[in-house]
Amino acid sequence: MPKWSLTAIIVGSRLPAKPLDVLDCTITPMEHPMETIKPPDVPDEHRTLDGQTARFTIQSPYARFQAYHSINTRVEADTDIEALELATDKFGRAAAALGLLDPLSPPPIFYVIERVRLTDEGEVAGDYEFPGTMANVGKVEIAELSDGEMEELSGLLNVVGDDRTAGDIMDLWFQANALHYRSFTTADRANTVIACCLILERIAQELAPNPEEVMDEARVLAALIDLDIALDQGGELSDLTRELRKAWAIVREERVEHTPERLRRAADLLGLPDGAKTAALEAWDIRSSRAGHRGGKPVKREEASQARMAALYYLVGFLHLKSKQQGEGSG
Repeated sequence: MPKWSLTAIIVGSRLPAKPLDVLDCTITPMEHPMETIKPPDVPDEHRTLDGQTARFTIQSPYARFQAYHSINTRVEADTDIEALELATDKFGRAAAALGLLDPLSPPPIFYVIERVRLTDEGEVAGDYEFPGTMANVGKVEIAELSDGEMEELSGLLNVVGDDRTAGDIMDLWFQANALHYRSFTTADRANTVIACCLILERIAQELAPNPEEVMDEARVLAALIDLDIALDQGGELSDLTRELRKAWAIVREERVEHTPERLRRAADLLGLPDGAKTAALEAWDIRSSRAGHRGGKPVKREEASQARMAALYYLVGFLHLKSKQQGEGSG
């Protein structure tokens, strides 16, 4: 995998007078101060093809400052964009670590100024400066709303206005959508997945079946009897705890309290395509095992996009269901 060396300038209230290793980065004083430059416009890679195609560019926040120190790290990545994202995460952790020394001052900030690809021998294979901000670039094909679509949108928004739960879930969608389009790092994408899973979890909870109607009472009773026998016989605390956890797992399973099973049932109830159900389950797995977990595999762009797609399918399906229920209630 290609190796990269990335450098940023950094400013903070506590910085070293000589090179210092902080986590996976090295902070070094510079001979002369350097100031950030305003990032140029991102090249237009999506020229308008016709009157109904619009391009968009969302750039990461830009900060202007003067710095007397640089910070460098090395990463392995397939592309220059991935290298930038990995290095930005490392720089952010190092800056956060420095901030521990002076909680009353503004936190350290940094700005990437250089990205260098290295050969296997460690020699520079390419060396150039570039703006330290990242951008999400894309295009949107514009089509006129049909009368049917306008009517559908009006109906969905009426549900949001009339149903408090639907309104709360829509607020979660606003937040997730904003996070998605402003995702520039692996940490950003992890937050997007977490935000989308909040929507999925809330909808799954709202549509969860009544436990009394779905439980296999005989299986639950058998599990409780086995637990009672184990407790009556006594033994090591670890053994008794294991029996308790075993019985509780059966109870939770029968009551459909596990989110993945609730997501499956919700998808079936809403009549969602299999792809949406699969994307929701994958998003939940990422949220539970990787997103927000240090040392976990970084969340990829397509994984964050899939989580957003799943949340959208579940949300629209939920709103359609609520709209139908409101119509039946008023009828």
